[in-house]
Amino acid sequence: MRVFTSINAYKRKSRSNISDVDLYALSTAYVLNIISITDDREMRTTAEEFEIVCIKTMDYLNYLYSSDLIDDSKLLEIFGYWVYDNDCPSDYKSDLTKYFPHLKKPSP
Repeated sequence: MRVFTSINAYKRKSRSNISDVDLYALSTAYVLNIISITDDREMRTTAEEFEIVCIKTMDYLNYLYSSDLIDDSKLLEIFGYWVYDNDCPSDYKSDLTKYFPHLKKPSP
């Protein structure tokens, strides 16, 4: 509980809009020493402050793809859903070009 309290104090001090759910997620990642995956910039900034390893969704998808755990069709399915739901990560276009230049890009 001390980790949550510390992160919550940082939230108040920095006037962050990070949600309590995000605070719990970061606290859990800290305690269990696991990676947090998020595209929320405030959450990533807070994670950095507490030395919690945090990566963007596209970085994780690139890892899965590079490890042959997902293929082009699965990536296109995920990207298509993001576009359909109007919920693309903020760096969607640049990360898509960076990691998956061979794919026909679904555009928001």
